[in-house]
Amino acid sequence: MSKFPNSLQLLPGTKPLSTQVGGHKYGDGHIGCLEVNDGTILKHIQCPPYGQRELDFYEEIFKSTDDKSLIELRSFVPEFHGVIPGETNNGVSKHQYLKLENLIKKLSKPCVLDVKMGRKTYDPEASPEKVASQIAKFPPALQLGYQFTGMLKFDIDKDKMVYYDKHFCRKFTVKTMKINGLGEFFRQGKHYRKDYILAVIDKLKSIETWFLNQKKYAFYASSLLFVYNASVDSSDTHDIVLCSEGKEEKLDSKENKTIDKESESDINKTDDRLSEEGIVETENMSCNHTNPERSFVDIRMIDFTHVFPSEDRDENYIFGLQNLIKHLQSLLEM
Repeated sequence: MSKFPNSLQLLPGTKPLSTQVGGHKYGDGHIGCLEVNDGTILKHIQCPPYGQRELDFYEEIFKSTDDKSLIELRSFVPEFHGVIPGETNNGVSKHQYLKLENLIKKLSKPCVLDVKMGRKTYDPEASPEKVASQIAKFPPALQLGYQFTGMLKFDIDKDKMVYYDKHFCRKFTVKTMKINGLGEFFRQGKHYRKDYILAVIDKLKSIETWFLNQKKYAFYASSLLFVYNASVDSSDTHDIVLCSEGKEEKLDSKENKTIDKESESDINKTDDRLSEEGIVETENMSCNHTNPERSFVDIRMIDFTHVFPSEDRDENYIFGLQNLIKHLQSLLEM
């Protein structure tokens, strides 16, 4: 957990990553992920052993020159641009950040989904209390092999951004996950974006092939990040209003004009039913990225604080991955 004093200052040229859907977000002492003006993301390096484990993972992948498996893995994770220091105290850096590729920087109307993979989301070093806690958060994971931690979706018909928080996502069951979870993410209007589903399945199969052939790592509590653009017809940009667990928060952008009080009042109206279920809709908003050249869909592996060395195939991850592919394929038949 990355907990800091409430007075923590943002680094120059950065702002909280408004499209972050999983993990601790900026605020209430949490630093969260930061969006950098140069089109990258900063992810805080957690205290040992977690942060060091993730840093070692990225460095091994991107420094390797002779391991074909690691070279292939690069295309499945965000590009790694090294480590940069955070705030300093008397010239000494208090903490550091991973500098990573921003997958949504070109998306005008982004849809983002964080899917935590595996039946087990606790690592071999977890205490009995930790194991019980992780299982209790989402028991259907034992059968599904995956779970949602958060989802952000721009609905074209409603012209709204809809945020589904972790509490809403934990209400899914084995029976409802496919339609109410995966189906809802890929639904625009009355239909599924089957072109995007096909593209995602193709990428997932490539990742599956890698997992079936590798015996170097075991991934626990690691996620797949799905992203796609809901529209290519946006030229306007607006300040982003995001909602976390039923609360709305306006994130001002220095690049955009401040929304007037009347407009802000309209933006902050939410549907009572959705708020009760952990869903929040925000009016008239889009991501601060302009001039998208084409429709876009991508998927990457993220979150590597619980990656351990292994000598066997990662059946825990593979089980969830194959279920995910199967459930997406079934959506194509509907």
